[in-house]
Amino acid sequence: MQYKHLSKTIHSLFLLLLMLIISISASHAEQHKHHRMGSHGMVLFTANNNLYASHMPLYSKPHDYQLIFQVNTDNNEKLITYLNKHSSLTTTKAPTAMLTILPDSFDLNKLINQEALAIRATVFTGHFERNGKKWLENIRFSFDKAIYKKQIDIYQETQDSSNPKSQWAKLSLGKNDRHLFVHTINQKPSFDGIVLGNQCDVDKNDQVENLHSTAQKSTLTLDTHCKSQQVLYYETQDFQG
Repeated sequence: MQYKHLSKTIHSLFLLLLMLIISISASHAEQHKHHRMGSHGMVLFTANNNLYASHMPLYSKPHDYQLIFQVNTDNNEKLITYLNKHSSLTTTKAPTAMLTILPDSFDLNKLINQEALAIRATVFTGHFERNGKKWLENIRFSFDKAIYKKQIDIYQETQDSSNPKSQWAKLSLGKNDRHLFVHTINQKPSFDGIVLGNQCDVDKNDQVENLHSTAQKSTLTLDTHCKSQQVLYYETQDFQG
């Protein structure tokens, strides 16, 4: 009797252990399936003496998220000085100078879920994948505050390109008369665009869905109630049909 009872106990424990192993394995597999590990390039810009990093998205995973974060580094002053110096070269229609970064490989889900993240990155003058030049290496970036987050919806219809009425997100940067306008990337063809509006009329409520933009191969124009605007980033190549 004792032997049979012991045998049943061992059998039950074995089944319990087997179920636990299967459950852990399934959990790990699910986590692996949904991770977004990779090299996630970003473009830097500055406003109100703060430094921001915008993820350079693609249609395909693991890069299918638009993300903008306020960041801090051990070289903030140097980076902001460079960006401000070259902003005079930036027209209202297209950026002519930029800083991009290539961080060490990491899981983009950390930023999507707004988890704490500090990571090392290389800073490039120009586009890091298009003849950009290494400028600073092993720079520590901490992602402190989420400004914008949206997953790219490839099934969202694009407005008629002959009469564009694109969708834009309007973001406050802490000062009532300065706003950040971020283009919502959707079905091909589309584009990634970030525009800084200065001296915006706060009494006029720009309806995001009614913002008109004209996007061409090399220029971007956005119709807002701001006295001036600066195109911080404009990318078309990665979002064509």
